[in-house]
Amino acid sequence: MSTIRVIGGKFLELSLSPEEVNILQEADVRLYGVPRRHGVWHCSFRYIDKVLLHLRGWTEDNIPASPASDILSTELKRRRESSHIKQFGAVVSTSDHLWAHQKLGVELAKCNKRYNFFYDTRTGKTRMLLQIMQDKLKAGEVKRCVVFVPSTIIPSWLNDAKEFPELKVAAFYGNEKQKAAALRTPAHIYLWSTGMIGRYMDTIKKAKFSLAVLDESSKAKSHKAQLSQNLFELSLTIDYWYNLSATPAPNGEYEYWYQMLYVDPASFDRRWTYFKNRYFDNVSFSDKFEKLQIKSNMKQEFMDIVEDRSIYVDQSVMPMAKSIWKPYTFKMDAYQEQIYDEMRKKSAAELTDASIVVDSAAIARAKLQQITSGFILDTDARKANEIGRRLGDDATQQEIYQLPKNPRIAALLDLLHIIGWNQPTIIWAHYEQEFADIQEAIGPKACKVINGKTSGVDKLRWIRYFQEGSLKYLVCHPLSVGMGINLTVAHNAIYYRVVDSWEALKQSSERIKAHINIQQFDCIFWVLLATKQNGSDTVDRIVYDNVQNKRDASTGFLEYLRSGKYDIQRATEQNM
Repeated sequence: MSTIRVIGGKFLELSLSPEEVNILQEADVRLYGVPRRHGVWHCSFRYIDKVLLHLRGWTEDNIPASPASDILSTELKRRRESSHIKQFGAVVSTSDHLWAHQKLGVELAKCNKRYNFFYDTRTGKTRMLLQIMQDKLKAGEVKRCVVFVPSTIIPSWLNDAKEFPELKVAAFYGNEKQKAAALRTPAHIYLWSTGMIGRYMDTIKKAKFSLAVLDESSKAKSHKAQLSQNLFELSLTIDYWYNLSATPAPNGEYEYWYQMLYVDPASFDRRWTYFKNRYFDNVSFSDKFEKLQIKSNMKQEFMDIVEDRSIYVDQSVMPMAKSIWKPYTFKMDAYQEQIYDEMRKKSAAELTDASIVVDSAAIARAKLQQITSGFILDTDARKANEIGRRLGDDATQQEIYQLPKNPRIAALLDLLHIIGWNQPTIIWAHYEQEFADIQEAIGPKACKVINGKTSGVDKLRWIRYFQEGSLKYLVCHPLSVGMGINLTVAHNAIYYRVVDSWEALKQSSERIKAHINIQQFDCIFWVLLATKQNGSDTVDRIVYDNVQNKRDASTGFLEYLRSGKYDIQRATEQNM
């Protein structure tokens, strides 16, 4: 006879005969074989009723008393309550200081020990989770909580935690002295920098956290990243687990894989190749790359699995400042266009004293974008210089070739004139040369740069100056200031150049956007797009359109995860 075990309170482990495997698979139960353990299968709790019906003959109306019956009753109750909350909202809630959509999350957490809260930026998910943790600590369900969060967002968590004076919160980040002090501090909640997970895995396990929140869970979505593997290992040791993300899968549905495994370890096959082959086709034209597209016949199954443990709430639940996107075109000069066409047609560009050759479409596109920004980076020279530096030699090869004219800078200055000089403005850039060009054009006193080379001290200083009004122009890389930073003193942002990342575009744009009580102006996003002399489009338009398509693909699936018939926006307005 088959045996049914519960592993860590998170999934089922079944010992089955081949006949039993066939019975369950015909009943649409997803089973995942355990490597090197013949006849042993893992299964999500979401199938426990079907497992017990077909293996034990149990029905919801006929459940014999046993440990398995408790699990079945708990799972059936979870489904009923989750469905009711999603459809009708938070009927009963003690968190009166929260908005309706936040109360919805609090109530879902009461019946779900593990869940995805895909709440859009500025919808107050931090305070919602603080309320959830406070409720569970008071009820005695958990003893100690941890929030895995990018270090840049920790100050925001600490600030929001001031609204919960009963909670003692410590932050594990910073230098060694600060981290040691955090570990010595008795606290209900520890804010743990995600960058400090790998080195401190043993410390985290020994702390025996009973509840974990993974903020910005999309940062741990890659099947190749060590961070994702470490978090999955930790998720198996922690009873309560909640993911937070505004953009959980910006590049495709496959990015839900690890995030789903954190909340339901048997939701999908843990082997990436098996998961990928079941749900996706590789539609790339090149054998060297993967471009995964969900199979049409598997889409509903995939959606149902994700929806079972997820909810999505977008910014429509709150009165937000309006977003206005304004592409601003400029023409390349004749020589710039000549170099651009050479690179586009031949994957090579002949400069006065150098030849730049590329060997892939992706690199060629990057070079085309560089040309429209007035320079070319010689990647081979940079690699050669790096090897030389490691050997103790000086850099001998020229890495950057600047074109005689840079119309993009002229267009930027025109835009700043249109916006109004000394109006606080964010300028988003990508390459190091772009930062240098912008700062030289505006002046190092009038604008400051925040990118990967900016120290943590300077970063906080420039942001503070900008927020206080003493600094008018902040030139930033999206990955350096893209999350958790409030820059609403400005309502204009210029994208000096857009990169092919919807997540980076969305997160960066949200820095100036907020509730209308905070941001009282329309938010205007200017996008610089180079054209040819005759006005035809360049790679800039291709990248911009591509990132918009990624937005549509990403938000399309999220719309499916909305809360059903319940009108969160109307409930929120009634709650104001």
